[in-house]
Amino acid sequence: MVLALLGALPAAVPVLGQCLPAEAPDCVLLLEGEGAPARSAACVSEAWARHLKLQQPLADRNGDGSHEAVVSLDLDLTKGCARVRLELELGDDPTRFLVDLGDSIRNDGHSGGPVDRPDHCAEVQVDRFQDGLRLRVYSDDIPGAWGAVEELLVLDLDDLPRPSLALEVSDQQLVIELPVKGGGTRRMRLRTPVAGLLFSLSGQPVPRAGAAPPDRRVHVGLNRVIAKATDAPERARFGRGLRRATFRFLP
Repeated sequence: MVLALLGALPAAVPVLGQCLPAEAPDCVLLLEGEGAPARSAACVSEAWARHLKLQQPLADRNGDGSHEAVVSLDLDLTKGCARVRLELELGDDPTRFLVDLGDSIRNDGHSGGPVDRPDHCAEVQVDRFQDGLRLRVYSDDIPGAWGAVEELLVLDLDDLPRPSLALEVSDQQLVIELPVKGGGTRRMRLRTPVAGLLFSLSGQPVPRAGAAPPDRRVHVGLNRVIAKATDAPERARFGRGLRRATFRFLP
């Protein structure tokens, strides 16, 4: 596993891959605050519809004032969609499960879910519980330990100068972009090209018998986990306080 600190950088410049027309705007989902729920016209445009699907439309299913959604994104490496960027804006009092980004549509937090998920199954979670606002990275693709889960990274987000962050996902790589005081951002890169502990997005063969076939999709739960958010109330995995999510493909 490789974790690289890329240093303070100026604000990211939007770049679109060939999978979308150069003039295509970002897909934006508004989940909380004035005007919510709403989605930008780009989200349902013909260009975006080939690569983004709302598996669970915007709705406030637990009545807490924040809307939830589940989004699936199809990366196409042959057309310049090798990475997807997710920009997140938080509200004043975020709590519980805010973002759940995973390899499998059956991920349900903490790298959990049924055993028939993809062989390489990573999960990135932004949440706020008793230990504060955290970003956590999990993997259950541990050699020789089927079903075991490793927590690869935990970042403390309580002292962010602005309530925002960005995630970039590609094959076996995660880039985390956090704001820094005085402007600009700090980028950290987590890579596992040899161990294969992160997202498997290049169509690799599945080595373990009985595992689901690999694909090039990632799934995102917003103000909820990807799957099984509506279990018994004491186990419900919803959140509140993610205001806006912006999606962008990168080459």
